[in-house]
Amino acid sequence: MKLFLASAASRVLDKIKPLLPKAPKDCVVAFIPTASDLEKDKSYLEIDKAKLREMGFKLFEVDLKYKNEKQLLVELKPADIIFVAGGSSYYLLGKVKESGFDKIIKLLLKEGKIYVGSSAGAVIASPNILTITTLDDRLETTLESSKALGLVDFLVLPHFEEKAIKNKRNKILKEFGSKFKIEPITNQQVIIINNGSKKIIFVPKLIPWVGCAIIDQDKLLILWKKSSAQYEIPGGKLESNESLEEGAKREVLEEIGCKVEIIKSLIPKDVQIGGKRYISHNFIAKLAVGENPKINEPKKFSKLKWLKMTDKLEEKVSDNVKELCELYKLRKL
Repeated sequence: MKLFLASAASRVLDKIKPLLPKAPKDCVVAFIPTASDLEKDKSYLEIDKAKLREMGFKLFEVDLKYKNEKQLLVELKPADIIFVAGGSSYYLLGKVKESGFDKIIKLLLKEGKIYVGSSAGAVIASPNILTITTLDDRLETTLESSKALGLVDFLVLPHFEEKAIKNKRNKILKEFGSKFKIEPITNQQVIIINNGSKKIIFVPKLIPWVGCAIIDQDKLLILWKKSSAQYEIPGGKLESNESLEEGAKREVLEEIGCKVEIIKSLIPKDVQIGGKRYISHNFIAKLAVGENPKINEPKKFSKLKWLKMTDKLEEKVSDNVKELCELYKLRKL
């Protein structure tokens, strides 16, 4: 049996490769988003799916609602990996039992399929979901029992480092620690089960990076950054207590003195800058009416220009500028 249990799968998915029977590009993922039904913000699902696609996986979605065992066996048959995404553990477990997923998953894993559980998806791999009772109060389910899938002999306690559960985790460990084996994992850790052997792997935290691709018709605004000696789009590190969009807008205001309107977000990328790993969140944007860009931080930047994205690149530009130009030429922006 092969299991990959994480708090935030997108942050640690690179560690799944040793479990794979073949290259990611040849693997098919059945993505189960059911646990997110109660969530207002489902952006984490798009981040998970973007990471899977970035790694080369082919994926399709399977919702457990209104399904039965026979239907799920047919739908999940083409998959090499069954990815159960996060959300409400209670709600998810209710749909798992209603659909009969709990009755077929061990059979599917015996066939060689890999189970990936992220957050709630990892929690339900446990014998029960008692550790989550003080964390997940959304009990919109007809659950008669907290009994879960029992794919492992321990209880998974995700997001262990987050401030939101800081005051609750000691209570959980005190209440259940003497009765069950508990494996707390942070958002940077993954539990890997490979045919009986268990490893908990830590993946260094990615630094959030935000930026704006400011476009006017077929032109992209770029800045010559002195430290890297290349043209880049406006951007920088996300500050605490701000959303991704707020951070991207702040960086633009600081660097070129302009307000922008966000049009859409691009797929997040895992990148290395100066030897550090970042998760890069870029947005397509346009200048607000009446705004005139200028270099606002002359110590960091020396030139500002509008690059025609269909032209041949003759000056040194960053990888994301190259990618944006390619996407524009392919009409994918």
